[in-house]
Amino acid sequence: MRRRTFLKNMVAGAAAVAAGSALGGPGAALAQEAQYPDLVAVRGTELTAMFDRALEALGGLGKYVKSGQTVVVKPNMGWACSPETCANTNPALVAHIIKNSLNLGARRVVVFDNTCDNWAAAYRDSGLEAAAKEAGATVAMAHESGYFEKVEIPGGQYLSGTELHEAYMEADTIINVPVLKHHGGSRMTAAMKNLMGAIWSRGPLHRNGVDECLPDLLLYKKPTLNVVEAMRVMISGGPRGRGDSRYLSSQMLLASEDPVAVDSACASIFSSAGLPVPSYIALAAERGIGKADLNSLNVQRLIAWRHRRLKRDASAWASPLIPMRAHLALYLGRVLRPHAAFPRPLAARPACMGSVTALATRASTDAGLRQVGQALALPCGPWVVPVSPQCSA
Repeated sequence: MRRRTFLKNMVAGAAAVAAGSALGGPGAALAQEAQYPDLVAVRGTELTAMFDRALEALGGLGKYVKSGQTVVVKPNMGWACSPETCANTNPALVAHIIKNSLNLGARRVVVFDNTCDNWAAAYRDSGLEAAAKEAGATVAMAHESGYFEKVEIPGGQYLSGTELHEAYMEADTIINVPVLKHHGGSRMTAAMKNLMGAIWSRGPLHRNGVDECLPDLLLYKKPTLNVVEAMRVMISGGPRGRGDSRYLSSQMLLASEDPVAVDSACASIFSSAGLPVPSYIALAAERGIGKADLNSLNVQRLIAWRHRRLKRDASAWASPLIPMRAHLALYLGRVLRPHAAFPRPLAARPACMGSVTALATRASTDAGLRQVGQALALPCGPWVVPVSPQCSA
């Protein structure tokens, strides 16, 4: 086939798909499926940039937040601990989500949590109350039963009813923003477990079994979007943390509409570190509430960074004329660490990836940069690195 004929055919095919999308035909379904993954996992060093990258892949925050809506941002702020302990969600991430929601025209953004520690101390010491208010959100109280409404859960097997916070009940959009961490009882806290902060009485869950009851909570009203912070993961001494708690530097953020899927991804991080995983994920999947089999999902793995931060971190590379391969080499050395290789256990990492040092070394030449790109694009688990043509100032 001649080159000109080939190009004409390519253009015609692209036009046909675009027409199908505009008319809502088969092309629209194909484009929708290709564009929006079931789950996005982003690695990086700045949470806000990682969130933006994840939501870009999912179709943008505007896909979930519409003008005039009431939005609930539900973080984990149940403990009177400073952000450095990673017992609560990072305040900067929560503030970023609030600001972006208001910029999209949300009428009101509400933040709350039924805390385990004293509510005033938890709201204050976590840094979340101040961050949320500064970003423009309403911080709602949740320390009295009057803020909750009784509801029946249709189809609940272990939990026939509960008391949900009034803000959760009234919200048009619910953005669930937990922090991934160890839990002494249920083994792990992530998206599903974070919903326990939206109910008043936790007694029935503990009596009937938290693992069995958590899937029932999702039957009444699922979160619209689940964003899990997994930058520095507490892997012992949770959920509050202790002086001897151990941490895993995962440097990840995961996002999905499906809380079961995102929790399954979080469980894979725990599993790869040799930690036990909770049973409520499999129970929810068995009941058809969500999908836990990562192999059956469209999972997109991304890497996000900001060139400005990288240049500040290395004074020897302060010149704007530095080639992008130098930035890629630095990023590989800082972010692609040997642990927390979601969603693949360490023992199953592909040999062709080589070591981080080898990848960074290969990235120092043009030919090596192409080899690194090929290694990162492996079908067994690609991490897509967005490389700009030039560095930003």
